[in-house]
Amino acid sequence: MRLLEIGKSILLVLLVISTITLTWLTWSYNEQLPAELFTWSGGKDSAEQTSARPAYMEADWPVKLAVSGENGRYGAQYSADVRAGYEKLKILVGEALATAGEPQRVSADNLLRAFGGYFVYLEYDRPIPIHALSGWMGSDLPKMPESTSVFRLLISANLDSNGVDLVYWDSAGGVWTCETKTSIGSFLSIVGEQKSGECGFAFEYGAQYPFSDAYTLVKPDISAVFPVTSRTQTDSDERIAALSEAFKLNPYSNYSYPQGNDRIVTDNMRSIRITHDGRALYKDSGSEPGEQRLEVAGGNGPTDQNAVIEAARLVAAAAVKPFAVEEELCFSGITFDPAKSEYSLTFDYRIAGIPVYFKEGHAAEFIVSGGVITDVEIQLKGYSLTGIPSPLLPILQASAAADGQPLTPAYYDDGQESARVIWFERK
Repeated sequence: MRLLEIGKSILLVLLVISTITLTWLTWSYNEQLPAELFTWSGGKDSAEQTSARPAYMEADWPVKLAVSGENGRYGAQYSADVRAGYEKLKILVGEALATAGEPQRVSADNLLRAFGGYFVYLEYDRPIPIHALSGWMGSDLPKMPESTSVFRLLISANLDSNGVDLVYWDSAGGVWTCETKTSIGSFLSIVGEQKSGECGFAFEYGAQYPFSDAYTLVKPDISAVFPVTSRTQTDSDERIAALSEAFKLNPYSNYSYPQGNDRIVTDNMRSIRITHDGRALYKDSGSEPGEQRLEVAGGNGPTDQNAVIEAARLVAAAAVKPFAVEEELCFSGITFDPAKSEYSLTFDYRIAGIPVYFKEGHAAEFIVSGGVITDVEIQLKGYSLTGIPSPLLPILQASAAADGQPLTPAYYDDGQESARVIWFERK
């Protein structure tokens, strides 16, 4: 009897250890959390996963940053320093967005005095839906119009009201300001922790920098950048497996076969074509009774665009990240056609903070129709920094050559084995 009791005690201890271990694994495996944005319809083993408040991961970051605090000013643009600086400011940005009041339109000229005090300035490569930006911060914007997209943000201390203001530039060129409930004490503390360095805007130098865009960050300048080699990634077994997993093709029923110089991976009505020139083309041709389709939870209207962006980001990241070298994939645009209940989304590569532009198209393009990802095209690329930094035409000369149009530096990938940075007119 005593041996039996000892055996029961040992079994009980093992069950407790097993329970604790499984609980720890569930909590620690955060990579699975975003999957709740997907639902699977039909299929023998289909299951629905829902969440009252999905977690959205950032799909884009600023390309320019400027901070003014008690230690002076600090600026960075088109480099890894922007991302590093932004990570230290995200709490402040999220709080300002979450507590922003009713936006009021203002003249851009009236904002110049804000740059004489303490501030945080962020600029994006492309306009970002402000509700997507706040969603990445885990906050809501009840007083902001759903259609608002921003490409510049300014958070500044308002010493007259002893508060903190949020200013944003929308995609149509309008400038709007909002009062926030951010504590001016916490704001000054955060900006005061930032390091100092060279930082200046075009409007502060008068006739020396005759740009049409007064907010061009001219210091620090971008004097030299690394060239990169471009490698097209084709239909290796590893790539086929990664793409099949990214698009959730059934591993037990999908099969692949060559078609001309391309390779086809198909799972009934859904397929991936891996082209000879390094593109992955996903197509959902419809559904038959009981067939699985990849649906996006809440993907039927403009108010649900956060879920659509996140679902597309997950697919793009799963397809690209396992083979990435220097590049990362960033969200670059979304439009909605209410007549078709259809979203169009784009993502682009960025290398060390500098965008990559293609001769045609984007790094990844998505169609989400009726809440279902139906069409995707992804450029299967890998980029490696090579050689020594090459000089880049200074912004003053580049802007003069472009008749003062706003410019952005970007790697130009025209399908050759190497890509270099040149100035482009801002899209």
